[in-house]
Amino acid sequence: MSKEVKEVFIYGDIRKDHSEDRLDLQLLNANGADVKVYIRTDGGCVRTGFVMYNALRRYAKEHNAHITTLAEGECA
Repeated sequence: MSKEVKEVFIYGDIRKDHSEDRLDLQLLNANGADVKVYIRTDGGCVRTGFVMYNALRRYAKEHNAHITTLAEGECA
């Protein structure tokens, strides 16, 4: 039986706090499932991008989950 896959969306500018909070909420709602992350952004705060990356890595490790990322359109 394959593990459930939840979709997570990172759209728009990567901004301090706002982007992190949205990702954290989506990961909380994923509830340990594998995650497919859709990314469409023109860029933004590099520090926040690293925080978001680390959150995805931490989620994968804590839940033994597989993370797949897909760039949609332009991703800077």
